[in-house]
Amino acid sequence: MRRESIPSTVNKEETQSGDTGLTTLRLHAMQQQQEVRPQPADQQLEEVVRGCAVCQASGPPDPPVPVITEGGPTTPWERVSTDFRSLPVRSHMLVVENDYSRYPEVEIVHSTSVGAVIPKMKKLMATHGLFGEVRTDNRPPFNSREWAEFLRSRNTRHRLLTPRWLQANGEVEHFVKTLTKVVRIAVAESENVESSIYTSLREYRVMHHATTGVAPS
Repeated sequence: MRRESIPSTVNKEETQSGDTGLTTLRLHAMQQQQEVRPQPADQQLEEVVRGCAVCQASGPPDPPVPVITEGGPTTPWERVSTDFRSLPVRSHMLVVENDYSRYPEVEIVHSTSVGAVIPKMKKLMATHGLFGEVRTDNRPPFNSREWAEFLRSRNTRHRLLTPRWLQANGEVEHFVKTLTKVVRIAVAESENVESSIYTSLREYRVMHHATTGVAPS
């Protein structure tokens, strides 16, 4: 088997010079197609590529961090996931999904401030009982002192997740995307946005869920 080597004229200084160094490396590679050299090239090639900023920038990205699967809740409303999505009418959807049955609640708020969110959460807790754990991203208002004190006063754990990390908060993110499509269609067809949201919410609750195999309601 023929093994090739990189000529000694190709060094780290050349590759660090950007496009010029990369072009030099390519030219040497073309020359090697017509030359046979006895010196192994594997180790030297790795060193050259490792020291080439252009090569590193154009290489494949690092693999994503594997998602660690954790055990799910064993009772309804033991754990909920929460997310926001802006609406085109200067308001927002506050989505709270029961991680046990995937039953969703949607509250329309005109602000994402902690003062607007806490009353809605009090309403949901009055309806379904106190939540054992609330999972949110770490953006306002969920990273505020008032929010932490509110949950602490109800013996509810707070789990902070990375913003927009679909793997960590996947179910509620997926549901929010579904509602976002509903909103876009309502706007395009000049329909009432809130009415369309609640109609879709009613239909979603009685449909068999792909994960649990049963309807959320």
